[in-house]
Amino acid sequence: IRNIKIGDKIVSFDEANQKFVEDEVENILIQQATNELNWFELELENGKKLILTEDHKILTSNRGWVEAKYLEPTDNLVDY
Repeated sequence: IRNIKIGDKIVSFDEANQKFVEDEVENILIQQATNELNWFELELENGKKLILTEDHKILTSNRGWVEAKYLEPTDNLVDY
């Protein structure tokens, strides 16, 4: 993620139409790393791993947007 730059193509979720769409990076927010937040590593059923902070929101099909620290084993992450 540290290599993303303005103009790069990404995939984002269009909530209004409930589908993934190709999009373009318009702006970048750079934050200093912090030890004030807990970090989570999620291993998905397909073997992919996500490393994110506890307050990072993840889209689930059963509960909508959920902060990582509140994810439960029964949550279904939306994937494209």
